[in-house]
Amino acid sequence: MNRLVSALLIAAVLTCGGCSDKVTVTGRLVYPDGSAATDFTGSTVELTPVKGVYGSRGVVASDGWFRVSSDRPGEGTPPGLYKVVIHPGSLTQEWLLAKKYQSKATTPVEVEVVSGMSSLTVTIEKEPRKPSEKPPEEPRLGTD
Repeated sequence: MNRLVSALLIAAVLTCGGCSDKVTVTGRLVYPDGSAATDFTGSTVELTPVKGVYGSRGVVASDGWFRVSSDRPGEGTPPGLYKVVIHPGSLTQEWLLAKKYQSKATTPVEVEVVSGMSSLTVTIEKEPRKPSEKPPEEPRLGTD
């Protein structure tokens, strides 16, 4: 029995020789007109696997660019098909971002991570609002 388990383990390791290859994924959040979605600085972009459990995530910089990695910073993302979910970094961002991007179940954005790929462009839309609607006030810390 131990030989069978050992043989299966060796076969799995040999068959999966390239499974640990991870891809450096960078991208940019943009609006439909192509301009950088700078309103979402500090938000988190998450690549959630369509099949599987572990995804990758990264924080949006002030120019709309992001770099995702798995649990270890800089580790990269395994190749595969992913849903792109945006986690707003503030109440104002949550109010601005169309709700469909905030959940794996509803996001329309899907990307395939492949070895040697260039950067992603993730096009997002703001939630449709009336001009009279105002974003919520952010809580003020340390002011009593």
